[in-house]
Amino acid sequence: MTELLPGYELQVGSSLERSRLFRWLTRTYQELFPHLRDFSHLDHQINQHFSRETPLWWVTAKNAENLENQAVLPSASVPLPIAGLWWGWAVDQASGQRLPHVFWMYVLPDYRRRGIGRSLLKHLEMEAQSMGATEISLQVYGHNAGAIALYQSLGYESKAILMRKSLGEKCL
Repeated sequence: MTELLPGYELQVGSSLERSRLFRWLTRTYQELFPHLRDFSHLDHQINQHFSRETPLWWVTAKNAENLENQAVLPSASVPLPIAGLWWGWAVDQASGQRLPHVFWMYVLPDYRRRGIGRSLLKHLEMEAQSMGATEISLQVYGHNAGAIALYQSLGYESKAILMRKSLGEKCL
């Protein structure tokens, strides 16, 4: 465990935590897209990309005063996470450069605006630099203003724009 910022610790997750990661990814997308109900496709994403080469980090509160509205299981010997980050490696299609890529980051709503997301990203930046990386990539939805503001405040810039066109109903 590493202290992430005062009162919070960073724990390295295990490649055996597929079901926990699925629950947290689902929670993230339910918040971002409340009108959608089926997130089973996230299981495929995890099966395709989650491994020892794609680290998973969890943030836990070190002491009771940092815990808010969190159910703590009496039998739990390990504190429950309040945030997480899953990252791995991507290839910049223009340059061919291999770079760290954030697959997912989420902070429980009660813990936002405390520096946890910022600290997670800064920790990743230090880790990436120690591995020789010169850039980090991530994707953010255009309607996620809070995340965009966080990323921009840390110096992240738009490098590409994802464009879509609706083709209407599926044809069979």
